[in-house]
Parts: sequence; structure tokens; C-alpha cells
Amino acid sequence: MNDSQDSKASSTFVKDSDRKWFAALSAAAGIIALGAVWYFYADNWQAGDLPWYGWIQPALMALGGIMALAASPLILARSEHGKPLFQMALGMIPVVFALRLLIVVVFLVGRLFDGSIFDRMPEHIEASPLKIAINAAVVIAIIQLVKWSKKAKSNSK
Repeated sequence: MNDSQDSKASSTFVKDSDRKWFAALSAAAGIIALGAVWYFYADNWQAGDLPWYGWIQPALMALGGIMALAASPLILARSEHGKPLFQMALGMIPVVFALRLLIVVVFLVGRLFDGSIFDRMPEHIEASPLKIAINAAVVIAIIQLVKWSKKAKSNSK
């Protein structure tokens, strides 16, 4: 094999038999991300109630969804750009989580200084089964993708 075929073969992260599944996974991730943006943020946009931090998270989620959708045909076409695009789309998940954490810290510090944090604490501490299930599913998906990535790296050596 020549060098271009070697580099293309090493850049392929899925076998041909699994390529359709990864493309479907990428398309499903994109649809779910865009659907989540619509479901969770459509009311805020229609009501015009969009605070300064309200547009960043949905924009990043929509960007990740669009990248996942764009990666799907690239994976099917065996393009070398499908894998990094899909990884960047999945990389939006920790970015959104970090952003949410930053927003929570900013609010906690602000409310700590004005004293309102202690009045409102009990009503904000609640665990919805849907939120717990969504977080668990995201963590399981990330762990599984890391395992697949490590397996693909060990198989390519």
C-alpha cells in the first residue's frame, strides 16, 4: 500500500460493517440535540425572555447537533473528515456542561453577596427523574465512545 492509502486506512475509525451504525448514531445524536434545543428553549425564545446567558447554551447545542448531522454522510462516504467532525460534535457536551457550571457559579456568588441564596435554596434542590435519566444516558454514551475510541486505536497499531 502506498502512503495515502495507509493514512486513509489509519484515519478510518470504524469497520465497514459498523459504519452504518455510526452514521445512524451520528444522525440520531444530531436530531436529538436539535430536538432538545427546540423542546427546552422554544418557549423562552417565543416569549422574548432571553437573559444574557440564555443564548449561549442553545447555540452550542445546536452547533453540536448540526455538526453531528453533517458528520453522518461523511462517515457513510468514508471521508476522513467524518470522525473529527463527529468528535467535535460530541465535544460540545462537556463544553455545555462547563458553561452551565460557570453560570451556576456566577449566580451562586451573586446571590451569596445579596443574601437571597439562603431564602431560595430549598425550592431549587429537586431531582427530576427525566433530568437524572438524561444525565445518566449522556455519561454512559461518553464512556462507551471513549471505549470504542481506545479499542479502535489498539486495533490500528
